[in-house]
Formats: sequence, structure tokens, C-alpha cells
Amino acid sequence: MSKHRVYRNLEEINKEAIVAEGFEDAYVGHARRARTPTIAVYDYEMCVDILMDDHDWDRDKAVKFMEDQVCEHWMGDATPTFMFVREDYAKEED
Repeated sequence: MSKHRVYRNLEEINKEAIVAEGFEDAYVGHARRARTPTIAVYDYEMCVDILMDDHDWDRDKAVKFMEDQVCEHWMGDATPTFMFVREDYAKEED
């Protein structure tokens, strides 16, 4: 799927929204927050999977990269967010 098509609705709502390059397949939609711009939302675990596949990394290395290089970077109110899907927690309990 093309990048433009993935983010079409987000671009219509907030042209300034920052997107996470390379994680288009993990994009799940957008989120609204009080008194701040609408932002891009990504599935954290899908991002980890993408990193593992694209770089041939193990899970620990991919998670470390997500934490140190992706989630920790604040770029202002348009910074994307990375969510943990409820089902991800259920898997950890098994």
C-alpha cells in the first residue's frame, strides 16, 4: 500500500502530523487528544515485528531500538504514539 494512501485520512485532518517512516504497515489510525493536534497511532508490537523482519534482529534488539530511537523522541505535539493492543497483554499472561 502506498504511503499516501495509508495516511490519507490523517493528512486531511492534520497536515502537520508526523509519521514514522518505515512503519506504514503498523499504522492503525489516528488519535485525538484534548487541546492538541490529531496524531498518528501505530501498533507497537507490529513495529517491533517490522524491525525484526527488516533488519534480521532478535526481539530484544528490536524492542531496544523502539525504546531508545523511536518512542523516546519528542518532536512536539504532532509526535506519533505507539500503542499496546489489549490482546498483546493477554499473550504475556499465557
